[in-house]
Amino acid sequence: MSKDIPHIVFDSKKPDNNGIEILTIESLAVRKNDADHNPEKAHQVAFNMIVFYTAGESKHLVDFVWHPVKKNTIIHISKGQINGFQFTPELKGFIILFTEAYLKKQLNTLPKNEIDRLFNAQLFSPIIQVPEDSNVEKYIRLFYEEYSNSKENYNQDKTYDALHTIIFSKLERLKQYQTFHLKRSEKLNTFICFKSLLEANFSKSRNAGFYAEKLNID
Repeated sequence: MSKDIPHIVFDSKKPDNNGIEILTIESLAVRKNDADHNPEKAHQVAFNMIVFYTAGESKHLVDFVWHPVKKNTIIHISKGQINGFQFTPELKGFIILFTEAYLKKQLNTLPKNEIDRLFNAQLFSPIIQVPEDSNVEKYIRLFYEEYSNSKENYNQDKTYDALHTIIFSKLERLKQYQTFHLKRSEKLNTFICFKSLLEANFSKSRNAGFYAEKLNID
């Protein structure tokens, strides 16, 4: 079955793109029939995504589970996950796409726990419901305006990086409240360390004893 699911790579149409892009949900819905794949059907992404719904109600597919979405819902998707939209006429919002290389480049400006909470599909829900009084939408719209401004090219990469860091920090703060019970869990820390070790060493060893020793687990 997995062989029938398209694998979608990051393919920005903007020249000199540094691994990040933003578009509207409406624009994707309009050109869905012209795309190489139908975004309403399950597809695996080779990049990370943040989808922010600003109007309408619908559903969003993440790893074969349909999640209800409405105004101020954010869906965050990690590289390798299964994704799918369900477009409706009133649906509006923004989609931020960025590569793994871009995310790694940003690690120096983002605390480690922000990455863990937002892009750890094994532990946390992919949904954030943004409060009405939050200014997250303001910064996402600003990012879209900066990205869409073809006349202003000077230092754009630094502008993108700064806005990306602000947006991430604000989303992590919201996510932190939703996962407070896990914030200082020793089991959470152990799992995160194990996941990092596995990603770095899976080609060298699949032995449980190897990882237990690295984690000081008897």
